[in-house]
Amino acid sequence: MRPHPPEPDHHGPVPLRLFLQPFLEAGYTISNAMTVRTRRSRADVLEPCVVLDVVPDDDVEIQRVEMAPYSKHLIRLRPSHVTPLQGDVVPEVVLINSHDGTSAFKLLAGLFRLVCSNGLIVMDAQFGGISIPHTTYKAKTALAAASEMTELALTVATKDIPKMIETPMPIPAQLTFAVSLDTPYDPVQLIQRRRPEDREPNLWTTFNAIQENLTKGGLYQLDRAGRVRRAPRVTSITRTVKMNTNLWQAATTYLDRTF
Repeated sequence: MRPHPPEPDHHGPVPLRLFLQPFLEAGYTISNAMTVRTRRSRADVLEPCVVLDVVPDDDVEIQRVEMAPYSKHLIRLRPSHVTPLQGDVVPEVVLINSHDGTSAFKLLAGLFRLVCSNGLIVMDAQFGGISIPHTTYKAKTALAAASEMTELALTVATKDIPKMIETPMPIPAQLTFAVSLDTPYDPVQLIQRRRPEDREPNLWTTFNAIQENLTKGGLYQLDRAGRVRRAPRVTSITRTVKMNTNLWQAATTYLDRTF
């Protein structure tokens, strides 16, 4: 792969290790990471995203992401001081970054559901995330932003998830929710449960079932030629973030509804 042209020192990207070091020293751990490796071509085609295995050694995880230094990557950081909350979720901070000089560090609020190892990304209606340009990076600013995202995730986990659990969703309401997402899949497929923990018909379990079905693949659809195709696992970072945030925003519109 032909490296990107070097940028001036005062505009150069911040090394991933330097950015993450204050987080690791503050007690955050890397719970997961994914990266997209690129082929330098006329079309700048993206190769499939590689989902990196979760390992207990943060240093090893950083090295594995750094193997594709100019790629876009997503890293989930988990604060050590939080414990699982209602809904079996743990608040996390989601870092999105690339070192090709085209993007800033972006921090989003995330939730990790222990029962199915699903990583959720939540988007508050008034606050979507925090961007930190490489040129103005300061460790103190990054940690403050991460703390803000952790608090947002905690607020969501303690406020919205209990409401979602208490919002019953009979099958017709589940199908209406699935149709409103405007996906190419049969809504009956979307609401199918993959695990017994999600059998209870409420908004939280419906949200999780749809999220898992969309991101982990296996749904069937007809292509333009009329052939049945099975959807693969979603491995694109951009699609992962967009799908998760759109689904979360759609789910929160059903809070406090009665069916």
